[in-house]
Amino acid sequence: MPPTANNRKKIGINDLRTEKGGDPDRYRRLLLPDDVDLIDRVLAHDNQRRSLLTSLESLRSNMSNLQKNIVAPKKKAGEDVPSDVLEQLKEWKAEIAALGNQLKDAERKRDD
Repeated sequence: MPPTANNRKKIGINDLRTEKGGDPDRYRRLLLPDDVDLIDRVLAHDNQRRSLLTSLESLRSNMSNLQKNIVAPKKKAGEDVPSDVLEQLKEWKAEIAALGNQLKDAERKRDD
């Protein structure tokens, strides 16, 4: 029976990740010759997503540390927060927003 929208099995990303015990070649063999590069495209989008996620988490951690170790104590002491610190926070917030959008795009491309 040919695959239809009702009887297709979704492939989990870990089924394609060799480092997670997956076997991408198994799925490549099941594809039509014109679609063989589909697995490579999915894995490329997944790698991009994972890289973006790492960058995003790193920025969030840096921002949290800066707020916890500099901004909060200054505010608690009634002192002004240095303008360079506020500027850094502003830049990181913008970067986090941009990375969040890129992450959503990479997830959409991977999952389509």
